[in-house]
Amino acid sequence: MSGSSVFRTLVKGYQNLSKKEKEETHTKIKGPLEVFGSVKIQQEKTEKLKKEKLEGIEIPDFKTKRVSSLGIKHEEEKQYFQATYALIPAKPKRNEKFLSYAKIFWYPQKGFYKYNIVQPELSPRLKKLFIRLKELIEEKLDIDLTRLKKGEAKEYLRKQIFELLDYFGIKLTENEKEILDYYINRDFLGLGVIEPLMHDSQIEEISCDGVNIPIYVFHRNPKLGSIQTNISFKNPEELDDYFSNKHFF
Repeated sequence: MSGSSVFRTLVKGYQNLSKKEKEETHTKIKGPLEVFGSVKIQQEKTEKLKKEKLEGIEIPDFKTKRVSSLGIKHEEEKQYFQATYALIPAKPKRNEKFLSYAKIFWYPQKGFYKYNIVQPELSPRLKKLFIRLKELIEEKLDIDLTRLKKGEAKEYLRKQIFELLDYFGIKLTENEKEILDYYINRDFLGLGVIEPLMHDSQIEEISCDGVNIPIYVFHRNPKLGSIQTNISFKNPEELDDYFSNKHFF
């Protein structure tokens, strides 16, 4: 066989082979059942493989994250405790006015809880009058208040306040009289600045480290524990008076 015959034979054979492959390819593409069947089998194999890989693997519990200037960090979601409740009187009756109450809250600037005692506000004028009345009552006090019943002692002090106000011709509103009465009773019949704390049943311990240092209390709530208050002894005399026989307990 000549070289040209061999070449023509190879070309013809190649053409026949290409034509056959095209027909087979065309047949496979044309047959939708074969194509869809093949895809379905592949999907089933993939899903089965994924299922086998996932079985027996514990999915981790991912925490919420947030992006900050320092990158991605875990977001801490903390619910802070807060409460407000009456102290004097501790259990006010319906529509009864209470003169002192506790306000517990988270102090974000310092990063700790704080226990604030809220009491009637003393205006500069009323504060001076309170100090003066307290001095005069102490000077003319001719009875041991501890020997009187609580109601009798309160009435005695109220009488002393009104007599002094009348003597000096001082006119006050009913609200101002009520405020003076509260502070006079607090200091003469109670324990002074810490008296409101004595009405809180949730407090287990009161501690003081000195003059002008915030008083701390230990609260029964486990979230709080030892907590700073907004009250303190302003001078050595006040602190000494607390530890005197009149206030020691």
